[in-house]
Amino acid sequence: MSCPGLSSRFVLLVLLGFALAGCARKPVPFEMPEKAELAVSPFTQPDQRHEMLSGYVQETQHRADPKVLQALDRILRQELASRKDQAYRSGAQVEQCREIVLYENEPAELDGLTYWSLVGRCLPTEYLLVPQLISWRARQGGKWGADVAARVEFYLFLLNVQKERVASVFHFNQEQAALSENVFTFPRFVERGGQWITAEQLAREGIIQGLEELGL
Repeated sequence: MSCPGLSSRFVLLVLLGFALAGCARKPVPFEMPEKAELAVSPFTQPDQRHEMLSGYVQETQHRADPKVLQALDRILRQELASRKDQAYRSGAQVEQCREIVLYENEPAELDGLTYWSLVGRCLPTEYLLVPQLISWRARQGGKWGADVAARVEFYLFLLNVQKERVASVFHFNQEQAALSENVFTFPRFVERGGQWITAEQLAREGIIQGLEELGL
């Protein structure tokens, strides 16, 4: 038995999803001063007060495999290299300054903004990009049928080191939903080729969007 009424409503909702996606306002990208110095920290999954910039610590969060953080670093490097002519300090240099700051200060007495600003001054740099992974769930199943969808949440913080403040922040928190659950994601569904994507692919989408909004 056919249900033409239901089919028509579905098509209407899909068309509405396209219309809303086209009309949605894009955030105005942050404009970093021309020729400003930039450093980029490796991805971390913070669980200490001195690391956190989002204002809270998730005590029960699942710890991601170190390979996940390495994959995110690789994606971030690739996307920065594809869009930015300006050179920036490497993750290894940032890691060295993180160790120096912790050696010279009592971690328990540092809040996140103070800690990362000290790291930036150690380099030194005018701006410091701090990417932080909050949660990660890999896709379970194949690209044409997933039992559990990929889910990724992270922050990209752009710090003005000298002013010791967050110049701009991007928050990505997304789980791929089935088209039947949310027809308003139809445009993205088409872009993905109708497939269930991996957590790495989802993270790349978020990183691309975040770099655009941060003006990087």
